[in-house]
Formats: sequence, structure tokens, C-alpha cells
Amino acid sequence: AYERRFPTCPLIPMFVGSDTVNEFKSEDGAIHVIERRCKLDVDAPRLLKKIAGVDYVYFVQKNSLNSRERTLHIEAYNETAFSLSAGSP
Repeated sequence: AYERRFPTCPLIPMFVGSDTVNEFKSEDGAIHVIERRCKLDVDAPRLLKKIAGVDYVYFVQKNSLNSRERTLHIEAYNETAFSLSAGSP
């Protein structure tokens, strides 16, 4: 069920899309590692988005599924660079 939300999911409207960056599958299919760059629609007023300089938030997510051990390890980090700055004194 987790895999079905990619590249988009109508049940998560703020999730705009994703692109596969890297993917690895072991020969027996027990290990599957996939890295995606995901795009979220920021839930903020348009003026605030303009001030921050972002319309979307981008993050990279790496999922490592090991069927033998029945584990799913998820790593993610924010890739968006916000351009907020305080005024000079």
C-alpha cells in the first residue's frame, strides 16, 4: 500500500509528485532500495510563499525495504532552500 502513493496520491492532495532518482533491487527481489525526489504543495498564503521564495517544498526520500527481515527503513531530508533573511541592522 505504501508504494501506491507514488508518484502521486489523490488521498494526499498536498503531495504533488515525485521522481525516482535511484533504484536498486536484489536478484531475488528481497531487497529493494528506492530514492525519490518529492514535491509538496506548501499550505501557506500566497503572500507568505512569495516572501519565502517558494511555491513547493522539495525533499529526497530513500526507502530501503528488506523482505527477508521484514523491515522498511526510510530516510528523508529537505532539499528546499528558503530565501528568508532578516533585514540589516
